[in-house]
Amino acid sequence: MTESKRPRPPSPSPAAAADVSKVLDDSDLLWEILIRLDFPTWLVQVALVCKRWLAHASDPAFLCRFEERHPPRLLGFYAESACKGLQQFVPLPGLPPELAPVVRRPASFDLTTEFYWNISIEHCRNGRLLLRHTGYHKSIFKVRSPLNLARDGAVVATCPMSKFADDERYFGHMLLPDEVRYERPETLQLSLRISHQAVHSGVYLINLVRFKILVWLHSTDGNNTGTWVLVDTICLSQAFGHLVKSGWESGSSCISLAGSGDNAEFVFLGVDDEIFCMYIGSRTVEKVYEMEYKNDQLFRIYPFMMVWPPIFPALVQRHDEEKISEGLPPGALHND
Repeated sequence: MTESKRPRPPSPSPAAAADVSKVLDDSDLLWEILIRLDFPTWLVQVALVCKRWLAHASDPAFLCRFEERHPPRLLGFYAESACKGLQQFVPLPGLPPELAPVVRRPASFDLTTEFYWNISIEHCRNGRLLLRHTGYHKSIFKVRSPLNLARDGAVVATCPMSKFADDERYFGHMLLPDEVRYERPETLQLSLRISHQAVHSGVYLINLVRFKILVWLHSTDGNNTGTWVLVDTICLSQAFGHLVKSGWESGSSCISLAGSGDNAEFVFLGVDDEIFCMYIGSRTVEKVYEMEYKNDQLFRIYPFMMVWPPIFPALVQRHDEEKISEGLPPGALHND
């Protein structure tokens, strides 16, 4: 039995081919087409077409424009709680189906395979996690990269156990706004203000005060000076009171800030056994998780973002010819 072959699409007419070439050979028009792609993973696919498209898709000026139009997306999060400790990756509900190949990687990535170590997340940024493996009288710090297995597992430090408890965390000192009172750690979140220009950088302080969220900005002028400015106030009952179980404002509910994104883009709120994600600018709120145990205590949420910029195929020199290497896993992204 002969195998059925997929029929080839008909070749375009010379006039149609000329029109397509006229558009795609125009660098300005090609930029405008590529800038309208929705996902960085599509840029990787575009870069495989030819060297010219690779040069356009990976151009720093183009990537800057693309990032402004399509900021890196939140893919999901890792959670730490009293009953379950470090939990595996939780995908954000309602993600576009085009991101399914990307989300499958962290969802199937096991952080706890080394059962004889006590494992905790120290930091999570740009698709990578800094893990601390504690055991045998020492701590090993590893970088885990669910989206780029080729760079997974690098050991960045090994140090002897300190005299402090393993779960003790230490933070630098910061002068808070006069109006902010430090009550408990779950009422404060720090969020970096990321800018391509250092003079526009700074830090946000997100403060939970009963049923309000106050957002403060401490910007710098390039000399590490500046002052705190209140830039936003959010009333929780207006923002997501309709999503929370009745009686949450009675005073008996446990409300906490569990995590946040850069540029104060979003914040994770724990209300008893429910976890919500609020996008601060749009006030969009969605329930993203419900704790398995009713009396569990949520410690921390570590947001997991799509990596930026994407990894592009490399030009490989072979027999005096340049060839685009396609040895990339689907959706693989990393930042160098």
